[in-house]
Amino acid sequence: MSTKRIIAKLVRNKIPDIIKQTGDIVYCQELDNEQYKKEIKAKLLEEITELFQALDENKNTNILEEIADVYEVLEAIISTYSSDSSQENIAKIKAEKQIAKGSFSKKTFLKSVNKDIDIEEGIYSSAFLVPVDSQKLIMTIRNELYRCKSAYFASPFYSPGSINALLDVVDSFSKEKELKLLFSDMALFNSPNNFKHIIKHLPKAEIKVCEKDLLEKNFHAKAYIFEHGDNRGSVIIGSSNFTEYGFYKNIEWNYYSPYEINLAFEKHSPFARLKNDFLEYWDKSTSLTANFIEKYEEKYNLRRQKDIYHIPDNNIFDSAGNYYRTDYQDIQPNAVQEEAIQELNTLRENGAEKALVVAATGTGKTYLSALDFRESGFSNFLFIAHRHQILEQAKESFEKVLKISLNNSILSSQSNYDFNNTHCFAMVQSLSNDHNLQRFDKNQFDYIIIDEFHHSAGSTYKKILDYFKPKFLLGLTATPERMDNIDIYKLCDDNIAYEIRLPEAIDRDFLVPFQYFAIKDPVDYDKIKWNGNHYDEKELEKKLSDDTRTAILYNNLTKYLPSYGKIKALIFCSNIGHAKYTADVLTNKYDFEAASITGLDSASERQKAINRFRDENDSLKAICAVDVFNEGVDIPEITHVVMLRPTLSVSRYTQQLGRGLRKTSDKDYLTVLDFIGNYKKAYVAPLVLTGLTSVEYIKQHPSKKLNLENNLPSKCLVNADIELKKIWSESFRQIFSANKEERLKILYFDIRNSLNEDKSPCLMDFYHVTNPNIFIKYFGSWLSC
Repeated sequence: MSTKRIIAKLVRNKIPDIIKQTGDIVYCQELDNEQYKKEIKAKLLEEITELFQALDENKNTNILEEIADVYEVLEAIISTYSSDSSQENIAKIKAEKQIAKGSFSKKTFLKSVNKDIDIEEGIYSSAFLVPVDSQKLIMTIRNELYRCKSAYFASPFYSPGSINALLDVVDSFSKEKELKLLFSDMALFNSPNNFKHIIKHLPKAEIKVCEKDLLEKNFHAKAYIFEHGDNRGSVIIGSSNFTEYGFYKNIEWNYYSPYEINLAFEKHSPFARLKNDFLEYWDKSTSLTANFIEKYEEKYNLRRQKDIYHIPDNNIFDSAGNYYRTDYQDIQPNAVQEEAIQELNTLRENGAEKALVVAATGTGKTYLSALDFRESGFSNFLFIAHRHQILEQAKESFEKVLKISLNNSILSSQSNYDFNNTHCFAMVQSLSNDHNLQRFDKNQFDYIIIDEFHHSAGSTYKKILDYFKPKFLLGLTATPERMDNIDIYKLCDDNIAYEIRLPEAIDRDFLVPFQYFAIKDPVDYDKIKWNGNHYDEKELEKKLSDDTRTAILYNNLTKYLPSYGKIKALIFCSNIGHAKYTADVLTNKYDFEAASITGLDSASERQKAINRFRDENDSLKAICAVDVFNEGVDIPEITHVVMLRPTLSVSRYTQQLGRGLRKTSDKDYLTVLDFIGNYKKAYVAPLVLTGLTSVEYIKQHPSKKLNLENNLPSKCLVNADIELKKIWSESFRQIFSANKEERLKILYFDIRNSLNEDKSPCLMDFYHVTNPNIFIKYFGSWLSC
């Protein structure tokens, strides 16, 4: 078809004053080159769009029709801009490219052309609307930074919670390439401390603030611009500020454009126009310096003095999301508790006398047991736990649900129990004592609840379970799997009433998501004595109590800030000496007040520290703990969980992580700092983060590579560099590539460790070393994976 007809089609209904229609063919007067070029570009895009839609519909007739239209436009372009030999030249160039770069026929073209670097999995190469209720916005920014040459971010507002997930990649980018960040003084929203944070942790970035006094308007633009070269690039433009609300909490609309943003329909492409506009405002803005922040802070504080803020009462909600007041207002079950209670009722109606509920830490297991007792119609209960503090919290929960006072109802070495009480909260150690146990009738309690039921295989629990004859027994646990292969499910007659693991609890918004940051541990664990199932305590304390290591800890605590309020970091330490050292150095060297809490501290001393820790206006920002916070302690306000010691148990790691996942009204996420080194069983962290247990993984995934990014709960982030991922991979490899004797040794000492027995050598240890075939005979079935 002739170029003239193409031109006619292009301008139909667009330039009515120069066209004349005769029959089915439209003719036009001569167009100047610029107008022709503009119209033919528009027509090319129109026809390609229609072909794109036809491919989506997958109808062959429509596809061929649209291909013909695209050919028509291409022929017009060729005949207008090239010589008669153009088609031959095109065929020659196409053949050369096929040889050099591959082709569609080889299925290599799309994956190979114009990609000179490897980028993280999840790169998005086409335009789309970016939802905030996922990691897509963050992943898109991260991946663009991996491949662009310059980046320009415009956001009126900034808060550190938004940048936690991006801080390392943004910092690395700014050290090698151009990064400009443009903020605003609009409404004096940005905290001076937030400005101080970003200039401290992005020292190589160029940062400016658009001041209303200079522009005579508020700067309220939001865009993330990535230049790839030749004034071309990608853009995310929309409503998201560089804040945790803009990235995580609000309903936000953002559009990502990697291609069409570069199409120049006018004199400049939208990308070039956007970049030029950014640079225009950049030149009019003020550099973010210490001097600017000082002057800004004066205005900020003056404004805040005039404002009256309502501070919400966080105590209205407990750690499980239950609503209550001190006057014992009715407490209704949350969705998890309601589902579990329905299943428990069904089991009882079918004659079941025992049941197990497996629920992630923080989903409200204790309230669940109180609510189920209230619904069951039973007249009395016995609640069993292994720590006094758990009993105190359980008593408080039952009082709120039942709307009664339960005075003198705790049986432990720290309380005076009244044996005339209808109900009892008992420490397992005290209850198993014959002097106490025999004072109860075997049929005295209708309903028995055992907290942390994974401990129930122990001899003290077994003694209690064998003694009492309740009408119904409920086991509660977050981690039912045991390394000694004892099946605790049988202790509940295999009645699993309800199960919700950590990933599902986060996905369903019962727990906050985590932002996990793996930190390279400078300690060489190969130089620390390994005693079969644990490191030598004295050597471990000496190596971990290190000034360099503590400096790394402090830098990361102040680098990855919470979404609100002061830092409240729970730091898990190796032993008492390590906890005291860490607290002392943080407090005295870095003016970052920390306290150590160990088993040597009294209950009142622990509670005093916890109260200070939770108080927003108190200077205590960290608790360095040993053992006492692994289970049964509810501090929903925790903003950071720090693994400052090698955690060798999946159950323990899960419990420690769970300490920080409880929700409050202001808490958007938990920051996890984990020191990763060449210690034994480094694979524990990635297992827990993806919701697996070591037993499940060894049995079900003996050769599968663990893919963290694709198995995380929603809105969660794992940030680990290649070196640390290699440590995890090597840790898995040691298990899966080991021979039977080596794997048996690993599993054998895992069992001893999980039993919490005396760690001194025993006869079986020597048998294992001298004659492993004995163990293969008795335990070889464990090695079948």
